[in-house]
Amino acid sequence: MTPEAKALDLYSTYRGYLSLPGAPLGDMKDQIAIDIALHTIDEIQEAIDFDWMEIQNLDNTHRWWNLVKDELNKLR
Repeated sequence: MTPEAKALDLYSTYRGYLSLPGAPLGDMKDQIAIDIALHTIDEIQEAIDFDWMEIQNLDNTHRWWNLVKDELNKLR
C-alpha cells in the first residue's frame, strides 16, 4: 500500500466513524478525521521508537553478558 493510499484509508475510516448518527460535528468532520489519523500515526511512531530502544537495550544487555561469559572462560 502506498503512503497516499494509507492516508486515504485512515481518513476514510475515521471520517466514516464521525459520520455515524449522533455525531453532530457538521463541517468539522473532515478536519477532525485528519487530526485523529495524524494522532494515530504519532502513537504508532512512538511505539516503534520505544520498541527500537528496547531492542537496543536488550542487545546491549546481551553483549554485556557475553563479556561476562568471556571473563569467566578466562578463569578456566
